[in-house]
Amino acid sequence: IPIAWNKVTVTLVDERCVPASSPRSNAGLVAANLLQHAAAAARFVPLYQEAESIEDMSEADSRMLRSLPWPLDVAVLGMGADGHT
Repeated sequence: IPIAWNKVTVTLVDERCVPASSPRSNAGLVAANLLQHAAAAARFVPLYQEAESIEDMSEADSRMLRSLPWPLDVAVLGMGADGHT
């Protein structure tokens, strides 16, 4: 089934507080493993954002999540070897 990636929004259900360039970043893993080829046309909305404090980051994430189309159609969850989703 062809996917209209330009109509897809991808976000995360959790993230470590590290930039996407970190090997521990879920956003980095999504970019490297999912958002390739045709899927690169998807809109990616990461959770990690540069902020003065974790509280500021949390508030920015809350605003961003409220802006997404709800309810979500699909949630894909996984678990790494360290038990982190």
